[in-house]
Amino acid sequence: MKSIDIFPWDDHFKTGFDTVDNQHKKLVKILNKLATNIAYESDEESLNSVLDELKDYTRYHFKTEEAIWDKYLPNETVNKKHKEVHQNFIDTVERFSREQGVKPFSELADEALGFLVKWLASHILDADRHMAYTISALEDGLSIEEAKAQAEDKLGGASRLLINIILSIYNTLSLNTLSLMRELKSHKAYEKKVAYQEEYRQLLLNISTLFINLPVEKVDDAIQKSLESMATFVGADRSYIFEYDAQKQTSSNIYEWCKDGVLSQIERLQNIPNDKAPELTQAHMQGKIKLVQDTLNMPQSEFRDILLSQNIKSFVTIPLMKKGECRGFVGFDTVESKHLFSQDEIDILDLFSKTLVNVSDRKQIQEELSGERALLKTLIQNIPDLIFLKDKEGIYLACNKRFEDYFGAKEKEIVGKSDYDFVDKEIADFFRMNDNKVMQTNKTCKNKETIIFASDGHTELVQATKIPLHNSDGSLMGVLGISRDITERQHHEKHLEYIAHYDALTGLPNRILLSDRINQALKQSNRHRFSFAVVYLDLDGFKTINDTYGHDYGDRFLELLAKYMQKSLREGDTIARLGGDEFVVVLLDLKSHEDSIVMIKRLLEASSQKIVIDKLEMQVTASLGVTFFDAGDDIDADQLLRQADQAMYQAKILGKNRYHIFDALKDKKIRTHHESLDEVQKALDNDEFVLYYQPKVNMQSGEVVGTEALIRCATMTGAGIFLFPSSRMQV
Repeated sequence: MKSIDIFPWDDHFKTGFDTVDNQHKKLVKILNKLATNIAYESDEESLNSVLDELKDYTRYHFKTEEAIWDKYLPNETVNKKHKEVHQNFIDTVERFSREQGVKPFSELADEALGFLVKWLASHILDADRHMAYTISALEDGLSIEEAKAQAEDKLGGASRLLINIILSIYNTLSLNTLSLMRELKSHKAYEKKVAYQEEYRQLLLNISTLFINLPVEKVDDAIQKSLESMATFVGADRSYIFEYDAQKQTSSNIYEWCKDGVLSQIERLQNIPNDKAPELTQAHMQGKIKLVQDTLNMPQSEFRDILLSQNIKSFVTIPLMKKGECRGFVGFDTVESKHLFSQDEIDILDLFSKTLVNVSDRKQIQEELSGERALLKTLIQNIPDLIFLKDKEGIYLACNKRFEDYFGAKEKEIVGKSDYDFVDKEIADFFRMNDNKVMQTNKTCKNKETIIFASDGHTELVQATKIPLHNSDGSLMGVLGISRDITERQHHEKHLEYIAHYDALTGLPNRILLSDRINQALKQSNRHRFSFAVVYLDLDGFKTINDTYGHDYGDRFLELLAKYMQKSLREGDTIARLGGDEFVVVLLDLKSHEDSIVMIKRLLEASSQKIVIDKLEMQVTASLGVTFFDAGDDIDADQLLRQADQAMYQAKILGKNRYHIFDALKDKKIRTHHESLDEVQKALDNDEFVLYYQPKVNMQSGEVVGTEALIRCATMTGAGIFLFPSSRMQV
């Protein structure tokens, strides 16, 4: 079972206390185990087991943590509140355990996971970090008040806002990830695509998290790690970043990662003149991706020779663009074998290149907070869902590119305004009503909406989710909105519904839908007092067509013949294909059995139509078995099909190319006779027959003139009943 890292641990989450940090890592591991169990196991027993493990370990962790805080802040209010937060966590997890079997499993699992993700992230990023900053300041010699003020200053302002947004996005993406994993179970066709999507979303989160709270001097190592992660993900042997020098018209390799066994090229690839690879440079300056799936197929050039000298088989490079200017490029290549880079891989590498541009800006500016804000913005922009943030008054605080497309305006034109500035009052009122509902109830709201993008007018069906957004102190901040395009999923669900009820070859109803149609006919017949017929049709000689012309022609023949038979029926009647050359027809609303004869003959004629395929003439006949249902009959759909099937075999026996009507009275007599024989056989097997002799007496003289022998059985129909004619013996 594949593990889901719903909360990827990163060293930048460390508080500075090794014992606490190691225990935080253990809590994260348990949380990821919980997410994996919810996504794959989906049963209360597994959930309960992980919750018990979580409760036991958090009690141990809280005891360790509180001992540290008591040492430094024994009588401080902040320490008391911290302990209250710990107890509230234990109480909430206990509640989740109690509610098992009371709430629906999926609802309880999602609620538990959402609470734990948000609480743990807040616990590590905010509460524990605040305490750690305070204790660190005390160790530096500051007073308690000075230490608390310094800690609050470090976590105040924009840092606090970033943490709140990260908490909301972590919570939302965790639930979205579980939702996707559950869809895998019923939509196998999307398994590879959804798994890939989940992996690259997680990869983007991991890479973005890598740069949070990261000192500038460690950015280079983080970039190196991200190159390794991206190259491993897409199956590349080497990844690198080149920087363009506009004045010298050269490029230089500034970062490089190589797979084990692959030679490094960074030292030899310095100050390379751009005219040595003009096609590459030209593409980058135009903001275009350069992709070569097989370097051997490239035309002869100095650039091709450079690639071959490095044994490069395939490569892709993505320009690093900033305000329309190319600053360099990030590249991925393979040397061990050719690799056909897929469009999905190219798309994620393109997103990664945009992240690198923002990281580069952060490094140049050398302001940690500005860099974190840029990375978070990149993360939001790179998520393919439609995302926005509003304050309590409905004023937009931020949005991503997809949301810009929806309103047909840039973020700078949206931020600071409300829905009333972009859409009709009626629609804006509707948005505002939903926002207020989310904030008043403090609950996530989900619904399906059809939206039209102002940028190009295309329509999408989306799963719209609105989530109340809170500050770290619990006060309401506003609303986070995420809308995911589910148009393709809806089409897939409709397709699954179709193939579950219709025959793939002929488009006729299949056995499942036929059963439903017959059951509906039974109800309607009893309610409206009409009769209907079930006709079992089997083609005569179809095997010869398959053997003579092959199965492809046989399939085409069945497809065309099915259309002829369907046209011969009335609009409300049903024809279904059971498989092979067997069909069943349901003729509704018959005032009498005779009403069906014309339609049965028409169906018989349609089934013997001459079919021409590729100038080849093909023709078969059919044997039809017919049975009737009259209002009030005590019979079900399966019995009707069996009766029609029996009648069809009678038609076969009688010479084929005809119909035969099932004789219900004769069938009942046969079944009664068979039942009597079964009872006699059971009585014989169980020694239940008793032989009696009784005298025959002349009533005038009183003389015994003979005996009469009788066989009786007390268990079959009643004691003393004669089962056979009397057997007489003369004496």
